Amino acid sequence: MLKIRFSYADVSLVSLKEKNKVKEFIEQLFILEGKKLEHLQYVFCSDSYLLEINKTFLKHDYFTDIIKFDV
Repeated sequence: MLKIRFSYADVSLVSLKEKNKVKEFIEQLFILEGKKLEHLQYVFCSDSYLLEINKTFLKHDYFTDIIKFDV
């Protein structure tokens, strides 16, 4: 399984430039902080899609920048 993934929900964007460099940077941050990186997924989506995720899974009706799910 890939540790870091980038995906798109209900939007179509031009692909992320230099994706591998971004992944390497994130991995280095975890190393510097002494933390284990198990899985990290970025989902690019619209505000309405994000709000539905907040309502469905977190039971609140407002936006957040980050949503964390325990695996």
